[in-house]
Amino acid sequence: MPQSPAALPHCWILDRATLKWQRKTYTIVGIMNLTSRKLLRWDVFRPLKANVVANLLSQATGDYGKPPALVVGVDSIFKTPELTTVYQKHNCLPVDLRQGKSSVTIFIRSL
Repeated sequence: MPQSPAALPHCWILDRATLKWQRKTYTIVGIMNLTSRKLLRWDVFRPLKANVVANLLSQATGDYGKPPALVVGVDSIFKTPELTTVYQKHNCLPVDLRQGKSSVTIFIRSL
């Protein structure tokens, strides 16, 4: 049963999902506001590179301001120096509010 928006923490989720289409693998990266479940920014990459993910996060913070909290996926790309620089620049250090992989499930269902 879905939770009411009031019961959800006020944060953004930065995560990825893999898509296979015509024998090729693509990666969808998205930033979602968990409370409103609005997908703020997303893009499809092949191959996935840290600098384009950092650019996507910079665009989202430019359009929507600083996130109240930022929950990132478990992938190692979210811990790269390029993204760490963006986290520090926008003063939005990632926090771990997830229990298991709930953020991935919410992200994939929203797409």
